[in-house]
Amino acid sequence: MKTLIAILGLCISVQAQLVAISTSKVSSVAAATPGFVSHTQGPSTETQTVTTRVSGTTTCADHAYCFQMPQGSLAGNSLIIGLTYGAASSVAVTVTDDKSNTWTHVSCEASDTTNSPHRWADIYYTLAPTTGTQAFKATFASDVTQVEADVLQAKNLGSYDTCHSGGSTSSQTTWSAGAQTTTQDKDLVFMVGAATTNLTNTGSFTAGSGYTLATADQRDGYVSQWKVVSPAGSETPSATISAGSAYVAVAASFKSTTAGTDPTGMYVACSGSYNTASTVTNGTAIATQMPCPVGNLIAMSVPGGTSTGTQANSIHISSVTDAANSWSECGTFHENTSGAGHAIVDVWYAPNATLAGTEAPTFNFTSGGGATGDVSLWWYVLAGASTVGQCTSAQSVDDGGGTGATHTLAFTSYQPQASAGFSIAQMSQATNTSISVTAPTGASFDASTQGGENLSGPWPADENNFRGSYLFSSNAAQTWTATQTSASQDVGGSAVMAASFPSATAIAVVQGPLTNTGTTGTTLTQAITVQKSGDTLIVLPTIYHSSGTQRTVSKVCLDGGTCGAGKSFSQATSAAATGTTSQGASDIWYLIGNTNTGAQTITVTYSGAGTSTEVSAYEVANIASFDIAGHINNGSVASSTCSGQTISTGGNPGFLAAVVTVSDQVNLNPMTGNEFTGPGFIFSGSGDAVSSMVSAATGNHQPKWGDNSGTCNSSVAAFK
Repeated sequence: MKTLIAILGLCISVQAQLVAISTSKVSSVAAATPGFVSHTQGPSTETQTVTTRVSGTTTCADHAYCFQMPQGSLAGNSLIIGLTYGAASSVAVTVTDDKSNTWTHVSCEASDTTNSPHRWADIYYTLAPTTGTQAFKATFASDVTQVEADVLQAKNLGSYDTCHSGGSTSSQTTWSAGAQTTTQDKDLVFMVGAATTNLTNTGSFTAGSGYTLATADQRDGYVSQWKVVSPAGSETPSATISAGSAYVAVAASFKSTTAGTDPTGMYVACSGSYNTASTVTNGTAIATQMPCPVGNLIAMSVPGGTSTGTQANSIHISSVTDAANSWSECGTFHENTSGAGHAIVDVWYAPNATLAGTEAPTFNFTSGGGATGDVSLWWYVLAGASTVGQCTSAQSVDDGGGTGATHTLAFTSYQPQASAGFSIAQMSQATNTSISVTAPTGASFDASTQGGENLSGPWPADENNFRGSYLFSSNAAQTWTATQTSASQDVGGSAVMAASFPSATAIAVVQGPLTNTGTTGTTLTQAITVQKSGDTLIVLPTIYHSSGTQRTVSKVCLDGGTCGAGKSFSQATSAAATGTTSQGASDIWYLIGNTNTGAQTITVTYSGAGTSTEVSAYEVANIASFDIAGHINNGSVASSTCSGQTISTGGNPGFLAAVVTVSDQVNLNPMTGNEFTGPGFIFSGSGDAVSSMVSAATGNHQPKWGDNSGTCNSSVAAFK
């Protein structure tokens, strides 16, 4: 019996040890590593006082600073706000948001009460807030100046750990928040710092060892950075600056856990802004930093005002100096020359960008006739954009103004030429102040406001202008409507602009139509520099004849007339229209999944010599297959309209291209109200035309062109 009891005791002991070992293993499982999700830098209010609202102003609230992320927070992720302000003494601050989350102030505050303005730096946080949190408000107990804030969205944060503050009343090139001791492996440390002297010329920022820059605002002397610290222990966050300044800095650490959501598809990884401190003149160069650890496209809107009355002399960006990326202008710079403020708008972008948290472009401004101006730079860093990174559908127009609680930006019809992507819209506003966006549904109002803001600018933050963005999943026409501070104040002579950028998976026009014309001959070529392997090439050739002998397209190749492997185009079934002596034959050919990139030559070979030949070519991304085609021979022009064949598409989304040959002259391409609003072209001389569209849904689609009289042949083809 004693032996049995001993054996039972031994079993119980072993079982207890196994349980202990098992429990130990469970408790020692490391939490997931905290990670970056997104970051937004709000602008500075500069020396202007954030105070009670002025007469007629309903923006933000009394003693409040308001800013927002372009997209709402994702499930389980946490938000950390860095904040700085100027005041004689520490001011009570209440942070709130649009989802009524609870915000907590870390137990440290940095201050410099020696230099003027006295400067304070703080950190606030909310862990796993309500999904979709997007807009933030910092409300101060009394008047303050120099307010600036940023917000970091991070995953895998479990709880607050510790903090420390630091600073110097004398000029320093290294800003340190002092040493703190983290208590858990993989703490995320977030540091903010602000200049208290040399406020408008702090020079470039460099992240500390192992840190990633979040904000690097040279204009207003504000920096933030983050790092995952492993192992736990003493940590001294610091950043360096090229031009010395007195400073305040505070850093807080947060324990890791397993929680949160990674973004997918196309999204805004980082955003920020820069307001010019003084008048911009010819030759002004503005050095910026746009740090972001992820992304492949930078898109930037440039609103402002200029002193000239002629667009040729307006202040505007002439070039961008950037060691890492190449920048291009999207569309055309525009000035409202009749408005009192001579409002200006522009869009620049860096396609297929290389981003490593160190992006630092310089924007070079030019003007003629002694013109000066003020400008703002508003940028978005996007992940999941097209790897070609092209902009589409840029449109800029005068806005005649008007009164009312809302104002619809004066686009005739803004429609992106992509099935999915990102749109930015801006209004350089002569008078009044925009405070929100009501359309398109789901768009984000991205400008910042503050309680003491004047009704009409320019005024920090963000110059009183409208700034909006929209991640769209359809190429439907977009109507942009902005809520105004005052319903009775005219918006004035403003300028508006919009541009879109396709997502990596969107059907989108990469380039085209590229066009060429020929005289008598049996072949016609079109040069094209193919941007991306896998894109589809679509060719729309035409040919006239005068001998009574019908001409057709025999083949289309990328290697002359050989049509070797991977070089041969296919004819779109049912697309070919037969020519007559009064108008040409038309056809559509395609090469899906083309792998021939760089400089290429498309060669169209005809069945015989014609009196005139024409060709148009498109490069389109993310087409998988040919869908359907149709044609009309010798159609009659009715009610000044040439109507192409109606085809019922099966692709959602899809791309359609159409070509028309006429006996008279196309004068509208497309016909007013027609859905083929994509890139098109009217051939001079012949009066023929091509048009295109990205379709948002399956169904019937019919191209139409304006034509006074006569007959027309046409071809249309759809791809999906």
